[in-house]
Amino acid sequence: MPVGVDHMASNVVSSNWRIFPYRSAKGSARIMPFPQGSTVSSLVFRAGDPVQFDTRAATNAYRVVFARPSATDHLQLVVGVAAEESAAGDSVGTKRPIYIADVDTEFVAYSKSSLVSTHIGSTYALYLDSTLNVWYVELNETASTSACVEITELVDDLGDSNGRVAFKFIPAARDIA
Repeated sequence: MPVGVDHMASNVVSSNWRIFPYRSAKGSARIMPFPQGSTVSSLVFRAGDPVQFDTRAATNAYRVVFARPSATDHLQLVVGVAAEESAAGDSVGTKRPIYIADVDTEFVAYSKSSLVSTHIGSTYALYLDSTLNVWYVELNETASTSACVEITELVDDLGDSNGRVAFKFIPAARDIA
C-alpha cells in the first residue's frame, strides 16, 4: 500500500456475528438467570441473541424468549442478551443466564454500514438479518419509533465497512431496570 493511503477494513457479514457485553461501569456485565419461556423452535435463542419477556400468556411472566422483531424486523423491548443457547428440547422454565440490558452495560455488535464519527451519541435500530439469523445495528435507521440503542464508541476504525460499534440499550427499549 502506498505511503499516506489509509486502509479501510471490510468485515464480511457472517452467521457467526453475535452481540456480547463490551464493558460495564460496575466492572462486569450483570448476569441474571431467567427461566426459558417457550420451547417453540422459533422462540429459542442463541448466545448473543437479544431476549424479551414471553408475553404470549400470563403464566409466562418473567420467562424469556428470543426477542421477536417488529413487522419491520427491528427490535423493540429487550431484557438483555443471552449468555448461552436455549434449545427446542429444553423444558419450559429451564434457567438461562442473561446479560442484563441495564444503564451500566455496553454491548458490542456489527453494523452493515461504514463507520463515521457522527454515529457516536446517536440512536439507531437493532435489526435481525433473517437470512443469516444475526442481529446488527442499522446505522441508516434513526426513526424514533425503531431506535433502541445509542452508540457509545466505534470499536473498529473510521470508514470500516460492517464495522463493530459499542452501544447501550436506550431506556425506552429496556424492559428491566
